[in-house]
Amino acid sequence: MARGTVNEPQETKELVWEYLFIKKEPLYTLSAKLSRTENLETTEYQLRKLKKHFIELEFSEWAILPEPLKRVHRKYAEYKAEAEKCLPRTPLQQEAYEMCSNGDHSWFNDSRFDGHAYKFEVVSEAGDNRIQVLMKRTCHFCGHVDVSGP
Repeated sequence: MARGTVNEPQETKELVWEYLFIKKEPLYTLSAKLSRTENLETTEYQLRKLKKHFIELEFSEWAILPEPLKRVHRKYAEYKAEAEKCLPRTPLQQEAYEMCSNGDHSWFNDSRFDGHAYKFEVVSEAGDNRIQVLMKRTCHFCGHVDVSGP
């Protein structure tokens, strides 16, 4: 996970980010406004962490944001160019892309897509007198990562 990750529901994060980065609401008034209008209790510390998290979003997190939030992110141009490189070019990629767009990554288990729509890696982690081997698949389109054991 990215540094500064906050364990809040995605809808809450997006709501706070909308107030901060689209509506330009100052931090010092936002906590009171959210409790009044959205029935959401947050502290200024939580709001600062959410603001920092938005600023440090990685491509895979940025890719699933609503379009207005994508546009106000500081790495919009860089991430948009990266997203355009990931557009499907073959029928096999198109099939995977459609499922990915719907949040369905069950196609990771189909070896036909290996190298075409996802990248497959074997990762090993050593510790406590044992070595753990993990299989890591990364979606070519959105950056979604699936890690599974042998």
